[in-house]
Amino acid sequence: MPPKHATAGLLGGWAVLLVGVVLLAGRWPELSLPAAGLTIVGYGTVLASAPRARVPLLALWGMTLALRLAGLATGPVLSDDLHRYVWEGELVLRGLDPYALAPNAPELAAVRAELPALHAGVNHPDVSAAYPPLAQAVHAALVAVARATSSDWVPVAEGLVRATYLACDLGVFALLLALCARRGLAPACAAAWGACPLLAFEFAGSGHLDALGVLLVLAAFALRGSGLRPALALAAAVLVKFLPVVALAGWVRERRPAWPVLGAALLLLAAGLAPLAFSERAFGGLDDYATRWEGFNVVFRGVHAALTRFRGPDAPALELAHDARVVCGSLWLGALAFAWWRWKDGLEFARVAILAFLVLTPVLHPWYLAWSVPFLALRPDAATAWLVAAGPLLYSTLAAGRARGDWSEPAWLWPVVALPFAAFLVAACSGRDPLAASRARNESASFPAA
Repeated sequence: MPPKHATAGLLGGWAVLLVGVVLLAGRWPELSLPAAGLTIVGYGTVLASAPRARVPLLALWGMTLALRLAGLATGPVLSDDLHRYVWEGELVLRGLDPYALAPNAPELAAVRAELPALHAGVNHPDVSAAYPPLAQAVHAALVAVARATSSDWVPVAEGLVRATYLACDLGVFALLLALCARRGLAPACAAAWGACPLLAFEFAGSGHLDALGVLLVLAAFALRGSGLRPALALAAAVLVKFLPVVALAGWVRERRPAWPVLGAALLLLAAGLAPLAFSERAFGGLDDYATRWEGFNVVFRGVHAALTRFRGPDAPALELAHDARVVCGSLWLGALAFAWWRWKDGLEFARVAILAFLVLTPVLHPWYLAWSVPFLALRPDAATAWLVAAGPLLYSTLAAGRARGDWSEPAWLWPVVALPFAAFLVAACSGRDPLAASRARNESASFPAA
């Protein structure tokens, strides 16, 4: 594809994408399937055109910011995690332990009486905190700023959380521009993040903390060498969310840091996790989230169904759910072992490990997909691209679930999301991934490796 055509394709794809995002924003929390279709087509066109497109940096930034405006206007209607962030930040400020005290705990009766609206918005109020201590510290700091600046501080705190994670979101885009330049890729390849329709809503809108974790992971790999700074950045990422531990392992695999550097990172991890490890309930909240719920998933349902057929209809439901998790966890460990053997590149190891987690988890929330988006800029593949592009479809249960209290997904959702993903994955394993092949041809034509 000539650069002129690629540029026109990227701009046209972005325009289609923008229309779809605006239409989605106008209908949330209900899902407009035609609008979602526009975002899928537009995002796919952007990814296919990016390697040879010639788009000025200022225009790339403008396109990225324009999509975020839709998220800012929509607000936190897709998830209520934002309320829990502020609630737990307030508990930390008061010297209370969010890991030991669920929002409905009797010990928090006075807090509930003081902040009834905030408590009412917290999801799963019988479950204690699951987010690692650095995330809690960030939220406590933002609540402290809100308290110092306004008497009606709760909406201010929620706005600060959204603004903070929007800033992290834009920081990821800036780091991807730098990493693309270092790897000899077109700057437009960073549009994989900037033009992602899912991210337009998840950070500026819903204020999810994953933006900070992704930022710290990319910052570590953007730093050259195997010194202390990247190691500490990765340790900090794990203290925001536990999934980046695979990125830390990949960085160690690639950089082979000296033992003092690795020891310092592990020491930071140990110190950072101390409030969680020594809490009365320790990992109780995380265990509840990991074991009590199932939602949209790609593979887990098949494993669960196979175990049900094998053990019979009278098998206890809790045992079946537990055993299905054990099987999927074992498959994930196998994927990690294979990736460790196959790839020395730390980001490539992290890419495979994170994608395997997303495919095997019993609950695939849409914002989890953000962890795979940076790799579409650096090493795209059609399977991941489809999963990310189809992410807004996962909200199809939202409006009905809130109206009926029944979060069952529509019958069409799994086939529409999972079957194309599986087909693209098979194509990639056989060396016929269309997106990766297109990127390779375009790079060899115009962007020699750095």
